[in-house]
Amino acid sequence: MEKTNKNKNSTDSKKRKVIHWNPAENDKNNTADSKISKSSGGLKLKKIIYILCLLFAVWLSWRIWLVVIQPSISKNKNNSEHVDTNQNSEDLSTNFISRNVVFNARSEALHSLQIARNIANDHPRMLQEMVRIEKAFEKGEDSYSSGKYQKANNKFTETLQLVSEFRNLISLNEEANSKYNIFVELLNNLKSSRKFAAYEYERAVAKGHDAQRNLGLGKFKNSVESFDGAINILNSITAKMDTSLASNELLAKKALSHGNKEDAVKYYEMILAIHPDYQPAIFGLKRAETIEQVFALINDAKIAEQNNNLDKALSIYTKAFKLDPLSVKIQQEKSRLASEIEKQRFHKLINTAKNAVKNKDWDTAVANYEMALKNYPERVEIKKELEKTLQKKKNHTILLALKKAAKLEKEYEWSSARKEYLEILRVDADHSFASKGLLRTGNMMRTLIRYKSLIKQAKENAASGNFNEAIKLFNNAMKIKPSYLQLTEDNLILQSELKFQSKPVKIKFLSDKKTYVSIVGYKLLEKFTETELSLLPGNYKLRGRRSRYKDVLIPLKVRNGEVPGEITVICTEKHN
Repeated sequence: MEKTNKNKNSTDSKKRKVIHWNPAENDKNNTADSKISKSSGGLKLKKIIYILCLLFAVWLSWRIWLVVIQPSISKNKNNSEHVDTNQNSEDLSTNFISRNVVFNARSEALHSLQIARNIANDHPRMLQEMVRIEKAFEKGEDSYSSGKYQKANNKFTETLQLVSEFRNLISLNEEANSKYNIFVELLNNLKSSRKFAAYEYERAVAKGHDAQRNLGLGKFKNSVESFDGAINILNSITAKMDTSLASNELLAKKALSHGNKEDAVKYYEMILAIHPDYQPAIFGLKRAETIEQVFALINDAKIAEQNNNLDKALSIYTKAFKLDPLSVKIQQEKSRLASEIEKQRFHKLINTAKNAVKNKDWDTAVANYEMALKNYPERVEIKKELEKTLQKKKNHTILLALKKAAKLEKEYEWSSARKEYLEILRVDADHSFASKGLLRTGNMMRTLIRYKSLIKQAKENAASGNFNEAIKLFNNAMKIKPSYLQLTEDNLILQSELKFQSKPVKIKFLSDKKTYVSIVGYKLLEKFTETELSLLPGNYKLRGRRSRYKDVLIPLKVRNGEVPGEITVICTEKHN
């Protein structure tokens, strides 16, 4: 553009020179005017050529700008403000992408790489893909460190793409492994039934081997497809086997229902040939072994029922049912006969209950009414009779229990009396007299338990020489002792002993007037040479203390009737 302006200025300058050439001599020299007039035609031609050249140069510059320079500037104007003319083409590219953009790409790639590392397994294909991912990321890191941001960005983008593909590959691998487990389970389930559809079975095995080979080679998609094909074949075999099983089982049951042992055995053996562990077929085969004997018993039971011997018929049906416990028909006949027998027994129960009421045999009456009502719960009249009988039994039971409880209380048999009151409350929970009796007997029982416990504790304390505590416990026991209760011989001896040991005993103590003497937990005697003190019988400990001497601890048992003599308390052993 500058060159164009210069050319325009040059043209204008030449034009001015033509028009204003030597104006000072314009009037003096007419010859000059004539020369200018002659040369004006040539100057116009040159001017036109020059303008055309100038326009061509402008057009060429504009095309170069449009095609080459402008796209490059537009692409990189936001990423670079200065370009060094001495850089090579690769250095120019790196300066046209933001470092922040590459940093973000790197962070995203690193995060994806960590995910890939966490989900990767030891399959050779996975290890190979991880190597590719690691290499792509390492190359990106190298370019990033050396400032080649465009190249680094490309590698980080490649890393992200590889991780995405790797995750898809992981999913396919997991799917293939899942299909493998399903295939193996189906194959194991059908192994015993291999003869049923040998060709289809072998096809499934072949497809499974192909799928397993592809799984080992890392061709997970192919492996999934092959496993699907194998699984479909095995499922088809299973469906056919189920249909065959249902058909044969139906025929076998029909043969059993007609007592046809031969056909039943045939069809059940056909089932077990394919399904050796099929329990219904195993049980059915056992039923077939005794089916003829069972049918003979059924005929005998029908004859017995025709002769109105229902108990015998029921007994025969029971024997048949033991031989064939899965027979629905026998079970139905048993239930029907049992119901008929119950109807006959019903009238007998009612008559027995009425006779028992007359004889005040309440338990028998209630038992018969309850059995009758159990068989015929809809019979309202039986329910009313049972309620009347229960009320009579209740009143009779309460009256007997009250008499018995009163007698037991007079005999101080509190525990037995309490049981009678409990029986009354079981029958009538709101019986006030029984409630009071239960409370009264319970209090007496607790008092006796407390009394015995206090006496026991008093004996233990007396035996260990703790007479003060023993006396307190014995006195408390006497306060709560029932008036009718007499002291036993042991308790009288204890009472006498405690009374004797309740008087103080005079004890004489000797020391060196240098030792501090005390009765542990009782009294401080200070320093002395000789002193006397009256102590109640019991167990004591004497402690002697003196500066720079070891303490002396002397046990002392004080008992009435035992003379302890003089007690000397002196610290004699110095500290080391």
